[in-house]
Amino acid sequence: MSEPDWPRIWACFHAALEVPAEQRLARVGALEPDDESVRAQVRGLLQAHAASDSFLRTPLAEQLDGPSDEALIGGQIGRYRIEAILGRGGMGTVFLARDPGALDRAVALKLIRRGLDTERIVARFELERQSLALMQHPHIAAVHDAGASADGRPYLVMECVRGQPIDAFADEHRLDLPVRLALFEQVCAGVAHAHQKGVIHRDLKPSNILVETLGDQPCVKIIDFGVARIIGASRDGAATLTEVGQRIGTPGYMSPEQATGQSGQTDARSDVYALGVLLHQLLVGVLPEPLPQHIDAPSPRSPSALWRRLEVVQQRRLAQARQTDPRALQRRLHGELDWVVLQALAPDPARRYASVEALQADLRRLRQHRPVAAAAPGWSYRVGKFVRRHRVGSGFALVLLCLLALFGWSRWQQQRQTAQALAQAER
Repeated sequence: MSEPDWPRIWACFHAALEVPAEQRLARVGALEPDDESVRAQVRGLLQAHAASDSFLRTPLAEQLDGPSDEALIGGQIGRYRIEAILGRGGMGTVFLARDPGALDRAVALKLIRRGLDTERIVARFELERQSLALMQHPHIAAVHDAGASADGRPYLVMECVRGQPIDAFADEHRLDLPVRLALFEQVCAGVAHAHQKGVIHRDLKPSNILVETLGDQPCVKIIDFGVARIIGASRDGAATLTEVGQRIGTPGYMSPEQATGQSGQTDARSDVYALGVLLHQLLVGVLPEPLPQHIDAPSPRSPSALWRRLEVVQQRRLAQARQTDPRALQRRLHGELDWVVLQALAPDPARRYASVEALQADLRRLRQHRPVAAAAPGWSYRVGKFVRRHRVGSGFALVLLCLLALFGWSRWQQQRQTAQALAQAER
């Protein structure tokens, strides 16, 4: 009996956790339609997760007094009418609410769960509000209001994003690689803006990066800055609210410095690492190969190398979701995309892109057929990129070079024949 394919199992498990509980089994079936053994292992993990989740995440105070989240539906918090539950997170519940003001708009209202309204959690909630207030960007969900419920629990009112996680959106719409890269550049633009305002997200993953369709164009919205860090906002550590050794983030997307609890080393490059994981997932369809979480660990397997290790049936399914075939996708991944992803995923922060802007710049070079900074290739690569970028001029230069070569060869032949004729005449 073969050993379970744990990298695939864990990748599928974490991907399933990105969607609401009632959709997880369907997500597993969509991710692994051809391997019942993987599906069975993931179902077992999900059952164990659900059992522990229901026990650990329902505070005793909530069970003993006060209405449940469901009981709030139809009621009011502040001036906002609660209509439905959008989701539940580590700190609270997000409701779909209606703002009856002049705009009469739908909003997302995030309310701290009863029993978790400790001084530290409230401080983190306030930090999220401050983080969102610092930023105004088309690819970051905006904050509209803040307040406290009748029982004193803080809430945030944010832009309501009616979208899907970016990986689910890309697969459902069968987006090809250029469109996926364009969506990823939107993510980078939003994260770069946050960094410019001194905000490190620290939990970038598909469920926190939603895509909605505005008009006929997909638009990325980054949400949930609940574990964000504001750089330079405080000298006493209140800007992060993270204790030494505390792990902040989501397994699979955390950088090595986050996974080992080195909060003091968390900076913009930690978000770059998470973006590298996301880019790998959008391109290949699976998470990068899991490795030891320390900065001296070897670099992960390249996207094209990991692609070659996938089963043929899985390759075919993932390629179809990208409107291509397995061999064409393998060729597209090999080379520059490999280099870009691997630099973003470097275990040592010093070897990663220094900023999201640097990653964006390489993606632009890739789109414009310019040499990327992520590699240090030889002259043949750079010449090849120049030729592809200047097809008409390069074609003309090649024709001219051929004509010159032909002219030179013709002159050489003529001189050779003349010399032979003179030699014969002298005899």
